[in-house]
Amino acid sequence: MSNLGERFNEGKLKWSMVDFKSLEPMVRVLEFGAKKYSVDNWKKGLDPKEVLESLLRHAFAISDGEEFDPESGLSHIGHIQCNAMFLEFMSKKHEWKTEAVTKHVAIAIFNRGGAVYAVHEDGSERLCEDMEIFEETWDRFVVEI
Repeated sequence: MSNLGERFNEGKLKWSMVDFKSLEPMVRVLEFGAKKYSVDNWKKGLDPKEVLESLLRHAFAISDGEEFDPESGLSHIGHIQCNAMFLEFMSKKHEWKTEAVTKHVAIAIFNRGGAVYAVHEDGSERLCEDMEIFEETWDRFVVEI
């Protein structure tokens, strides 16, 4: 029989599941950024498209076998962690400083009466008049609207 009081923690975050040591690369990058820009500069708001571009550059550098960022000398993983946190922070605060870019994977492109349409994975059709096709492979198109 326990003499401990009751706790109702159902549905609450379990922070004990986080390996805080794994967040050290992110903290190092934040410290680098604070010296380069200012403390919490990223909280002023950033262009989400640029943040995502940065995240992808670091991810691709890792996939190419590069462990450390040449500019900062810090882990690419730390940069990815920072960029992911920036995106999450901005999405929660709804502080997107520029118009967000919506990308849809088109599974087909077709011509109907002289107009070009894209059929997307969800089955919807969109007129391509205001879209830019920025990635094309043999089996899909990624369009920016």
